[in-house]
This record gives sequence, structure tokens and C-alpha cells, in this order.
Amino acid sequence: MTWDEYVAEYGCRHEQRELRKKPFRRLGKIGYTMVAQCVSCGDTEHRIATSRDLSQLPLHDDTLGQRWQQQYIARYQAFHTAAQQEKDAAWWTWYTTYLGSPAWHRKRLKVLKRAQGLCEGCHLRSPTQVHHVTYAHVGHELLFELVAICDACHDYIHHGTVPADEPDESRRKGVYYAW
Repeated sequence: MTWDEYVAEYGCRHEQRELRKKPFRRLGKIGYTMVAQCVSCGDTEHRIATSRDLSQLPLHDDTLGQRWQQQYIARYQAFHTAAQQEKDAAWWTWYTTYLGSPAWHRKRLKVLKRAQGLCEGCHLRSPTQVHHVTYAHVGHELLFELVAICDACHDYIHHGTVPADEPDESRRKGVYYAW
């Protein structure tokens, strides 16, 4: 939703407004109309009929709306970031507890047994980790969503660090082939 769509749908809910004169151009001449402008967000109610002398009114502030929009976006982003951090922290707490559960240990042993003592990433070293290929079903994973890998392959998956004893030169040089 754009800012203009937001204002159109929800409008200004602030109570403090000031009468201001807003310039307009018609037929090459500059004229003024009186408007009620919100002093918080800059929202304007146009064409207020009055016989009041416009020369005494302050000019319409076009920057109020821009400043309000920036403040609104900053508050929204801060709220969203805090909510996401809280959600992430709760997930990691749950996940750490799950990794200590008997159910996880049974699945882990099955995956390590399936690997028959060889890392499913490189087939060079013994597996030390059971890695989730996807977290879509975490807690209720199917065994094919888990792989037994060595520490070096685990580092490669998460950090891109290619093991020094990697026989495939193309991976170490950063050459990748997409089929």
C-alpha cells in the first residue's frame, strides 16, 4: 500500500488543524485558497469557504506530510523488526529444545545409520552433523529431509567455506555449473 493509498483509506485522525493559505496557479496567475492542515501529518481539507483575510494566514507546509510519512515508516519498520526478533528468539528457543529431545535423537541416529559412516556431502569424512535440507517440516521431518554430513561440509553449506582437502578444484575456485 502506498502512502497516498493509506491516507485515502484511513485518513488523518489527528485533531489539531490550522487554517493556512495554499497557493495554486490558474491561467498563469497565482492565487490562494484557505485550507485546514493537520499540524502532525500535513493532511489537508481543501476549499474551506470563508470571508477571512488570507494574508494573515501562514503558508501551507508541503513538507509536513513528507516528514510524517518518514516518521510513520520508521515507526512501522522498528515495530516490524522488534516483532521479527521476538519471533526469531522464540523459534530458536523451541528449536534448541527440540534438538535435545528423544524424538530428534532417534531421527538423527537413523540418518547417521543410513549414511553408513560416510559424509553424504563429500564421501570423504565421517559424518558428525545431521543437517536439515529444509525447515518446512521441522519437528516432523521426513528422513529424506535430513542429511548426515561432516563438519567441513556443514561449514560449506552455511558459510561457503570449501574444505582444504576438497578434491573437486572447481568448487574451490568458485566455478559452478548449473544444469
